Amino acid sequence: NYLFITCNDENGDSSIDNKLDTLRQRLIKRNTEKPEQIEQRLKAAEEEFKFVEQNQDFFDCIISNDNLEESTAKLIQQFKTWYPWIDNDDNEAITITMSSYDGGLLSRVHGLIVVLCMLFILMVYVH
Repeated sequence: NYLFITCNDENGDSSIDNKLDTLRQRLIKRNTEKPEQIEQRLKAAEEEFKFVEQNQDFFDCIISNDNLEESTAKLIQQFKTWYPWIDNDDNEAITITMSSYDGGLLSRVHGLIVVLCMLFILMVYVH
């Protein structure tokens, strides 16, 4: 199963240029990276956006992360669809804080879903 997390601009425009502008604004707002690092990330993102545009059937699911709460719910639902065994009431539910730079979001999710999300995020970050 292949998942791609993307963004749109504030008007929902999904053109590559607008996605890159949105990503640039988010990275600058976070103030966690140097300008050179931001440019490096934007170059990688542009290649990834082009790949998605040219290979629309490659990904099984594409989620836009423009709204943290909505995208988290979509991600959790997608994992439950792909891996029905993780939606088991026997799994201990845990509370995690998912922080965004606009504030925090407290979510109750099953432990295995959290592990899958963390592994996915790690795979994307390392890649």
